Amino acid sequence: MRLPFSRTLILLAVAVCAPATARAQSPTPAAQQAAHDEHGERPAPERIHRYDRQTVVLEDFVAEGYILDIGGGGEGIIGQLKPAQVVAIDLSARELTGAPPGPLKIVMDATDLKFLDETFGTATSFFTFMYMKPADQERAARELHRVLRPGGRLLVWDVLLPARFDPVKDIALFPLDITFMGRTVSTGYGTFFPEKAHDLPYYLGMLERAGFTVTAQKIEGRTFYVEARKARTPNAGTP
Repeated sequence: MRLPFSRTLILLAVAVCAPATARAQSPTPAAQQAAHDEHGERPAPERIHRYDRQTVVLEDFVAEGYILDIGGGGEGIIGQLKPAQVVAIDLSARELTGAPPGPLKIVMDATDLKFLDETFGTATSFFTFMYMKPADQERAARELHRVLRPGGRLLVWDVLLPARFDPVKDIALFPLDITFMGRTVSTGYGTFFPEKAHDLPYYLGMLERAGFTVTAQKIEGRTFYVEARKARTPNAGTP
């Protein structure tokens, strides 16, 4: 994946834009310095369009064997939900190091997976596609299709990202409260506004072009969930 900002930098942006009563997790001074060292300067507040805070309820799901989680660093939500099953990949070693323990963590690019064909029964993308350029999204979707076994599932959670509408504000920030396993993680995900909207039809088309059949979809506020399946046999539809 291609990250326009580190998650640490996004947390800094949340802290700048959020009211004092609803601020997300605060990075440590060392993390703040690391963000400045890596990216120069954090985004100016006037560049950020901050959407209303939303609650995302993450339900547990059944999966056999290992789960490939792309963009699994940072909060590592899927890794927290399924620690014994998750193989978490991320471009950033720092993000993986900072993620909670449990999953197997590997520095790897989702657009160039180093796994053999048909390795996993389940793959997940938890607010990761939003950070990729369109060409990288397409490549990552094809790679995920390749490494899934016939009949395997891809589970995607992400934001509905509109096209840029303001000449000054070029960054969209989505503060989220993620509820799972009886606890809540408060955080924020942000990225650049695209030239064209990355809405649900946009993502469904991307998955279908990669070879998936979409079997479930749901929109809640400015987020969505999609389940897509790889055919059980070549050129066969989903049963």
